[in-house]
Amino acid sequence: CDINSMEPINDEIRALRIETCRAPNSVVDSVYPGSPDNPENVKILEKIFPPEKFGSEFPKANSAYTYENLLKAFAKFPTVCKTEELCRKSLATMFAHFQQETQGLFYINELNQDWYCADWSDWVVAAYPCNPQQKYFGRGAKQLSWNYNYGALSRAMFGDEKVLLDNPSLVADTWLNFASALWFFVTPQPPKPSMLAIVDGSWTPNLHDLAENRKQGFGSTIMVINGLYECGPNPINPTASSNRQSYYRKFASDFDVDISVEKLDCADMESFDGEGASNPSIYWAPEIGCKLASWQTAYSALVEGDYHRCLQDENLQLLNKIP
Repeated sequence: CDINSMEPINDEIRALRIETCRAPNSVVDSVYPGSPDNPENVKILEKIFPPEKFGSEFPKANSAYTYENLLKAFAKFPTVCKTEELCRKSLATMFAHFQQETQGLFYINELNQDWYCADWSDWVVAAYPCNPQQKYFGRGAKQLSWNYNYGALSRAMFGDEKVLLDNPSLVADTWLNFASALWFFVTPQPPKPSMLAIVDGSWTPNLHDLAENRKQGFGSTIMVINGLYECGPNPINPTASSNRQSYYRKFASDFDVDISVEKLDCADMESFDGEGASNPSIYWAPEIGCKLASWQTAYSALVEGDYHRCLQDENLQLLNKIP
């Protein structure tokens, strides 16, 4: 991945860009099972998870979830499965969540097909305008939902938020049905770390995290996904966390992953907050002159080009204010 940049990024952003790095779509398009030219992380994936195992692990998978789509998704994110050990643990983690979200890759679309258009924030409306002909319900292995997630994924994949805002079904019936899940897996959402950072151990809980029982292990990935909806002493969904843990134990066994010292549950955890170890400033904020900020904006410092977009939009706003 090319992390050279003309933007004013710091070492923390540079490290996060490496972790979340995305290969060109031309690389993705050339991937197919067994190709000698597949990227190294894809070859590792093929070695430990061959196509016949895909069929046995997910016997009820929708036909849109193909083995080739899975390989293409991993090709897009070369830091995932960069070693065999990390690949086994990443697969066990992701597949446990796939099982819960889609009943074993059976569903490509959410059953509740509501509009999911966020209109309560001015910047979201401006940055990720909903297409009135489309709906942004859950799709794909992670069940990506809401217009702001479709728009952000679209910018990360294509450099243009309109691609998926205008064509959200691509997240269901193309390689994006897996790539959307990997994008969520590698991308931090301050104050939450990325799931990859939890899996590979690069997230180190600080004293505040430990005091609120956020520790290394699968349980923290549940907190990342659904927070207090599934975690804490009185979750809204009281069975989801235990289901995910059961699936994780199964897949960890299948992939020979030792989980004996992991904290698997999140029943006693508090939500991630700004005092925890993962609260980097990863957004360019036009309201402070496009400097880095920890609050979410339409301009991600992890996406090359967003800094200049921020400057252009800031200048446009200033011009509009001139009487």
